[in-house]
Amino acid sequence: MTATSVKKETKKLSCWAVLWIVVLSMTALALCMFKVPPLMGDLIAALNLSGTAQGGFLMSIFSFAGIILAIPAGLIITRYGMYKTGAFSLICSLVGSLLGVVTQSYALLLIGRIIEGVGLIFIATLGPAAIGSVFAPEKRGLAMGIMMSYMSVGQFIMFNVAPRIAGGGAWKNAWWLTAVYSAVMLVLWIIGMRRLDATVNPDNDPTNKEAQTKMAKEALSVVIKNPAVWLIGVTFALMLTTNQGVLGFLAQYLSEVRGMDASTASTITSLASIIGIPTGLVVGAVSDKLHSRRGPMIFLFVFSAIVYIVMPHCPTNIYWLMSLIFGIATMGLATLCFAAVPEVIAKPEQNGMACGVVNTLEKVGVFLSTILFGALIEVVGWSVTFYIMAPICILGIISVFINKKVQFTRDYTG
Repeated sequence: MTATSVKKETKKLSCWAVLWIVVLSMTALALCMFKVPPLMGDLIAALNLSGTAQGGFLMSIFSFAGIILAIPAGLIITRYGMYKTGAFSLICSLVGSLLGVVTQSYALLLIGRIIEGVGLIFIATLGPAAIGSVFAPEKRGLAMGIMMSYMSVGQFIMFNVAPRIAGGGAWKNAWWLTAVYSAVMLVLWIIGMRRLDATVNPDNDPTNKEAQTKMAKEALSVVIKNPAVWLIGVTFALMLTTNQGVLGFLAQYLSEVRGMDASTASTITSLASIIGIPTGLVVGAVSDKLHSRRGPMIFLFVFSAIVYIVMPHCPTNIYWLMSLIFGIATMGLATLCFAAVPEVIAKPEQNGMACGVVNTLEKVGVFLSTILFGALIEVVGWSVTFYIMAPICILGIISVFINKKVQFTRDYTG
């Protein structure tokens, strides 16, 4: 072994160290994202909002920046590296949370949500790109399952903690919580992830700005023309349009329609999130064993469509079971989408850009989700709104069928 190879080896982080620090950092932005749904009623009252549509915009605006910045985020990550952009993401989380702490204005709260959303799109683009690069294909599904648990963890924590610390008008306590957690993770990132870029791409020279810029432009040009990447994004967007719409209003539905108290409604809703953690791991591992992402994707979309049709008819006393089934049906699709990304591109340096494309469409789905669901509630009522989620799942199945490249065996082979 040469001195040069030894030097390179000593610069690498463990793939598992990368995974866990990335997951914990991504959780900071997930906490920011999901502090609104369990407090929707309190926020509507405290900010004198007009109704569920305007309240839903507080959730959807979080993804607005992602629609605009996801592809540029991939370009920026390729150009400036994952270490710097990860730190920037956590700074956005901290600043956006603090802005919410100091304001009682709906407009300023929206601005804070946009800043947090900027942080999310960078870390959500960086995360799967990093994990897809450091893990071998036969372990990638499991690793992606662990990574994608950040959303479920954030949902579970906020649906259980937020109503208990921020009820009765004290909604700013939830913003304090995310500010403190973001500050802690920013310190951990700065200390622990200095060698991230050398680990992800040891042959790349981050000091050669001209080469970095050229590589970023080439990655953008190739990925933008790759229809398989765009179709993965469409698939993910369709899943999130339904999943996030239901999650954004399920606690309110259980409280207003089924007569539960707010804390119980939030806890039952959070069961969908917590079951999503093992679901993502199992789905990822199963897809690894099956050597296919496509089959599990189609199965879960069919399962999800059935669940949405049944949800309005489930007896209230067993709605905790309905919530668990909802989580099992929907939470594994994110794992499969991001596990498929490295398998439809030609080179590892295209990973960040490809994740940026997928995240662009993902954020479109999240942005539309609560706006659509909230508006539908006001027009057609709760039950029909749930029913409308099923045909959206059918569109998801079509998007998977069209995408012939989504398999297991492709690994940067073009």
